[in-house]
Amino acid sequence: MARSSAKHGDILTPAIGDLFRALLKPGVDRAGIAEELSEEIPAVALKVNAEYPEAQPFTSVPTTVLQALPRLPKGQGLEYRFVQRHLVILDTRAHLVVDFLLNALP
Repeated sequence: MARSSAKHGDILTPAIGDLFRALLKPGVDRAGIAEELSEEIPAVALKVNAEYPEAQPFTSVPTTVLQALPRLPKGQGLEYRFVQRHLVILDTRAHLVVDFLLNALP
């Protein structure tokens, strides 16, 4: 309810999207990430405030990616996840998509 009017890009703005894509380019083992992510390919329609389907797997985010991106606030139940090449901020308590960044990985 607190974010009922939230929309795509409210948190992961275009400027932040550009920064995140730049952070994911250098020093990140893209081949290794692609291999890890290909093992778990959830079929999720990305929409802010949409429920993440319980039947779909949660992708594990490689340590190299977590180290490259800014940390999310502790204790809020927020985690980075990937749906194919798209970065998602997921509220793990409510199983809701908070925001997403299309084509975060090249």
